[in-house]
Amino acid sequence: MSSLRADAPREGAAPLVDRGGVLLSYQDDDDHTALVFIPASVATRITALTCVIDVPGAKPPARGLALADGEVITVLEIGKPAGASPASAPPHPDTEHAVPGSDRAVLCVIGSVRVALTGGTVVATGTFDLLPDGTGVVWRGEPVPALDVRALYARAETAIWADRAVSSRPSAPPSGRSSTPSQIPARARPSAPPRPNDSNGDPS
Repeated sequence: MSSLRADAPREGAAPLVDRGGVLLSYQDDDDHTALVFIPASVATRITALTCVIDVPGAKPPARGLALADGEVITVLEIGKPAGASPASAPPHPDTEHAVPGSDRAVLCVIGSVRVALTGGTVVATGTFDLLPDGTGVVWRGEPVPALDVRALYARAETAIWADRAVSSRPSAPPSGRSSTPSQIPARARPSAPPRPNDSNGDPS
C-alpha cells in the first residue's frame, strides 16, 4: 500500500503540516515497512476502540465501524501493523520499550467527520523537524511523508459506492419475444367460457 503524500506548497507558502503529530509504522501489501506522519491538526488522540465491527462488503482502506469515546465512527486501515504485538513495535528513540498505547488507533478529524486509523503502530508522538517542502517531517535523519487522511477517507467512500453501484444494477430486460398460445403450458391457459344454454354436463 503506497503512502499518500501531501501536495508540495507554493514557494513562500506556509508548510502544509504541523511540526507536532503522530508517527506511524506499518507494513504494506508487499510486507515492506513504511512510515507516515499524521499532523496534530488532524490526529486528535490515540484511543482504544471498542465493539469493532467488520462491515460485510467493505473495501480497503475501509475496515468497518467501532465505538470511540461513545461515538460510532468509521474505521480505516492503512496497512498491517509492523509488529505482531506491542512488544515488537519499533522502540522510542529514548527507551528500549515500545511506546505506550502503540497498538491503539489514531482518532482523526477531517472537517466534520471523525475516523479512526488502524493497521499501524505508533512509533513516536511529539514535535519533529519539518521537511524543506513542508510535506512531511524528518525522523532519525530520514524523510517521512504526511498521510493525507482526507484522501484516504475519500478513497474508502469511492470504493464503497462503486461496489454498491455494481451490486444494484438492474437485471437484463426481457428478450421481447411474445409467447404464442402454443407456448403457454396447458395448465396456465384460461379455460373456455361456457356457451349459452350449455348444460355443463348436467344430464337433466
